[in-house]
Amino acid sequence: MASIAGQGVARDAATRTVARDVGFPGRTVTGLCMIVAPLLAILGALLPIGIYHAKGADFVAGMAAHHSRTGFAFNFAVAGMILLIFAVAGVAQAIAQVRPRLGQAGGVIAIIGICGPLFFNGVYFGGYQLTDPSTRSIAGKMMDQAQIIPSNIINISGPALVIGFILLGIGAAKAGVLPRWQAWALGLTCIVPVGFISGFIVIAAIGFVCAALALLPLGLRLLRGQDVAVAASA
Repeated sequence: MASIAGQGVARDAATRTVARDVGFPGRTVTGLCMIVAPLLAILGALLPIGIYHAKGADFVAGMAAHHSRTGFAFNFAVAGMILLIFAVAGVAQAIAQVRPRLGQAGGVIAIIGICGPLFFNGVYFGGYQLTDPSTRSIAGKMMDQAQIIPSNIINISGPALVIGFILLGIGAAKAGVLPRWQAWALGLTCIVPVGFISGFIVIAAIGFVCAALALLPLGLRLLRGQDVAVAASA
């Protein structure tokens, strides 16, 4: 009898320490976001190659020369970031069931970081509307001012993106939400800001590829109705 009771307690403990689902916005929406968001973000980072520059005046000139491609890039990038917020929320909730501090901290900090690209894409879109020769100097100055670190609190988004995804990668590995290699890929999403800051946007695209490697299989598991944790589905 004692042995049977001990086994029951062990099973209960295992149930409590395995992330089995996500909450808001639900399994289907979260799964779709995990699949679609990284793909849109990759397109949003690849399309501006040869156009994007860290200096506003050069970026405005590139946008003027490649107007249609830039417009598609902004739309894909913004859509990807919005959906990525829901994807990150789902990962964070799954982690938090087993590792509450890592899941909560990683999710909150990463979402704050994601808000940064949304803000800057808004600024860039403003410059995109001012690519006429008579307004290019205004657009360039506006975009340069937005990137001055003391000018606004939005500039914490870069460090937040780095710290948040590192915490999520660690949390996903410790909570069994992702296999170790996928947890590493999730953590390596932290290189995304380096691409934008350096002007070498291929680095940002590689960061979003890492996010895809981590999130796509998890999104598919959600859509198939499987447990979130790999430990539970193994």
